[in-house]
Amino acid sequence: MEANIRARSITLAGQVKGDITADADVGLPPDSRLEGNIRARDVAVGGMVRGDILAQGKVELGGRARVEGDISSEVLVVAEGAIFVGRSIMAEQRTDQGVPKAAG
Repeated sequence: MEANIRARSITLAGQVKGDITADADVGLPPDSRLEGNIRARDVAVGGMVRGDILAQGKVELGGRARVEGDISSEVLVVAEGAIFVGRSIMAEQRTDQGVPKAAG
């Protein structure tokens, strides 16, 4: 299927060619395949993504995940067995006043 998808949150089952934009979470189970970019709060990838991922919070790559593209997020979790070909850009977590949060 070819489409650009906009949703509050979405779990993608199947194959899509196009971008996904979500206000909340995007989930891609192990059998999913996306050729396009993802923009969301949190992203969990179990399948294959060929495109960039931009998350405000956390990106998790499951053990069967394959991502070919750049990932920009505050937190990146890569499970053993995941394949990631690209760059990771880690943004700082910020308080409401725009000041970086203290570690710990």
